[in-house]
Amino acid sequence: MTSASGDQTAPSAVATLRGRALSALETIAAPLAIGAALSLTQAPASAWPILFFALPLVAWLLERRPAGRAAAALGWWLGVGYFLPGLLWIGEAFLVEAERFAWARPFAVTLLPMGLALFWAAGFWAAARLGRDPLSRALALVLCFGAAEVARSHVLTGFPWGLFAYAWIDAPVAQAAAWIGPYALNLATLFAALALYFLFVAAKAGAGGGRIASLAAAALGAALLIGAWSGGAARLAAAELRATGLTVRLVQPNIPQKEKWAPEHVRRNFAILLSLSGEAPAGARPDVVVWPESATPYPVEADAAMRRAVMTRLPQDAWLVFGAIRRAALQGGGEGVFNSLVLVAPGPEAPLAALYDKHHLVPFGEYLPFQNTLEALGVFQLAGGRGAFSAGPGPRTLAPPGLPAFAPLICYEAIFPHERAPLAERPEWLLQVTNDAWFGDSSGPRQHLAQARFRAIEQGLPLYRSANTGISAGIDPYGRLLGALALGRRGVVDAPLVSPITPPPYMLWGEAALIAFWLALMLAIVAARAQRST
Repeated sequence: MTSASGDQTAPSAVATLRGRALSALETIAAPLAIGAALSLTQAPASAWPILFFALPLVAWLLERRPAGRAAAALGWWLGVGYFLPGLLWIGEAFLVEAERFAWARPFAVTLLPMGLALFWAAGFWAAARLGRDPLSRALALVLCFGAAEVARSHVLTGFPWGLFAYAWIDAPVAQAAAWIGPYALNLATLFAALALYFLFVAAKAGAGGGRIASLAAAALGAALLIGAWSGGAARLAAAELRATGLTVRLVQPNIPQKEKWAPEHVRRNFAILLSLSGEAPAGARPDVVVWPESATPYPVEADAAMRRAVMTRLPQDAWLVFGAIRRAALQGGGEGVFNSLVLVAPGPEAPLAALYDKHHLVPFGEYLPFQNTLEALGVFQLAGGRGAFSAGPGPRTLAPPGLPAFAPLICYEAIFPHERAPLAERPEWLLQVTNDAWFGDSSGPRQHLAQARFRAIEQGLPLYRSANTGISAGIDPYGRLLGALALGRRGVVDAPLVSPITPPPYMLWGEAALIAFWLALMLAIVAARAQRST
């Protein structure tokens, strides 16, 4: 009897272990691997075809584990798999002053992905609750996953990095952002990428309304992709650029971040900026010279004599735009430190023409959440040590006499599509100064450029960016490069300043397309559930 009982127990134990292994594979290993594969859809790889194989697998896994908690776990592990390799570049910033911050690097590169993955977990949980069958659950996944990405882009100051829409940056589909914006394009991408899964659902459904609805969803997904691709290609083929006759010189000094503020390198670094600014490659004569974010170690904006001396080194009659860390009085009293953009007009007196203060600061980089508590524990932001930067009032357009009006963006601000000047104050070009030297030779600077290109497409405006190092570039209103200097190189880019195009529909309608997509998906989910009940 004992032997027989033992013989019965052994297969049961093996079956239990096999079941647990399969469960762990589906719940943890598979979504981690799929998430890692999806991270390759972002620059520099921009491997958008992965979306059309990976996301159907995700929908299939959700169908295998449709309960709320299991779905949330699936979304969370998928998010961790996506953000962990996708945001590894953030860890480079902690090595600039490794003696102070290297200890925090493992926490930053793991805790941030785990936190961002919570948005995906919430989206998957909601999709499982809304869906009642494979079709309605897949539709709910598109709706709720897309909503989770919008939430990630806004909640707690927002971090809209790595939207699936950005996978299209080198494909004609990116032009759809001019019509519907990046969030709606993200939603449409999710829907189109599930076309194979809709076909799979149709094959399992057999004859009836469910099969027809699933085939219709697959056809609509394919139509969205084909329409966006062909429409984008036609838009690019018809694109015409008008020159203003002005040239913008983008200076990239390529100064290592570790040496940028070192006292022994201050004079050398400033000399590099001056030398590059006065160069004349191929006889070019710029009208605007742009230095990158926090370019100068000297208070040029506050010292008229220094401004005059600097302007003598620039091409004649050129404007100077540069990033500066400046101190200024606060409205409520006291003194604040601002990350600013400064515009100096040409002329013998080198007058200050405009100032702009960065309004969207980098958490843990330029300010600390719960600052007093964390500083008491010895935790400080990466840039500036103790104390926080002060935020400016918000997006604005600068319109100096004699220069086309432009909207300034300082570094991080270029990743937020919803933060822009009102249409009534529409500028004629965008100007970004940045310092991607914090992130070394990683994917971060390349993804930053891709998102800047999207801002140009969305707003129908040329965008010019000067990086300490990163990728300094002129970008036309269709997101194409007018000229660029590669990451890790020192030099200048002389790019023609082109005119803006007619405001794209996205600038006129805002997120109307996103709301329409959401409403249509809600109606489709209701219809699919009603079809199942009948």
